[in-house]
Amino acid sequence: MIVAVLLVTAGCIGSTGPEADTERPTESGSVDVTSNVTIHPYPQLPSTLTNETAVEYARTYERAHAQRQALNESQNVSGSLETVQISIETAVATKTADGGYIVRLDYAVGLQIELPDGKVVASDHVVLVDYYLNETTALRAVAPTANGPVPDPRTNGTVIAQRSQN
Repeated sequence: MIVAVLLVTAGCIGSTGPEADTERPTESGSVDVTSNVTIHPYPQLPSTLTNETAVEYARTYERAHAQRQALNESQNVSGSLETVQISIETAVATKTADGGYIVRLDYAVGLQIELPDGKVVASDHVVLVDYYLNETTALRAVAPTANGPVPDPRTNGTVIAQRSQN
C-alpha cells in the first residue's frame, strides 16, 4: 500500500477540535488509477447564513474539494487510491461589516495508495484556505505557500457558488 499524507494547515484564531473522516473511494481517477474512495458532493449555499452554517458550508466544501484533489494527484501514480483521511483542526467564522462571513480552515489530508507491486508511497503538503460567504455568493482563496498569507477571498478569491437574487 502507498501512504500519502497531505497536510493542510491554515493559521486560525480558534479551534473546533480535530475531526477525521475516512472515505473508501468508489470513483476512478483515470485508466491507470482505481479508487475505492467515495467522493462527496459539493454543498449548496446555506439558506440562512450564521456563524455555524458558514463554518459547516466551508468544511463540507473543503472536504469534497480535498477528495477530488487527492484523486487528481493520485493520477500521477499507477495504483489504487484506497483512503482519503481529512482532519479539520480549526474552523473559525468571523462576521464582516457587510453581513457576510470569512471562514478560515486549518486541516490535514492523508492519502493511502496501493501500487500494482504492493508498495506504499507517501507525500504531504500544507494548505491555508479562507472562504467568504454572503447570502448569494461563496468565494474561496488559498495561500500560495504553506506559511501563508491567505489572500482576501473577497478581492482575490475564486467564485465557487452563486445564487441568483430573486
